[in-house]
Amino acid sequence: IETSAFEVLRVCFDSFSFLIYQLDEKLKTLLEYLRDTYYYCVYCSSQYSSKSELETNCPGMNEEDHE
Repeated sequence: IETSAFEVLRVCFDSFSFLIYQLDEKLKTLLEYLRDTYYYCVYCSSQYSSKSELETNCPGMNEEDHE
């Protein structure tokens, strides 16, 4: 069976997209864990004393929220 270069590129792109998705999900899980367990925001570089202090002082969970 002959495979076109386009098909090879499509399969590579799909695989790469899946890996990026997995990394994104792992990062999200890690950020949620740090926030929920230690009241720490990576983007603020701050650890808060409580969940309410985190929610009051941190603009959000995502990097875009901190711009």
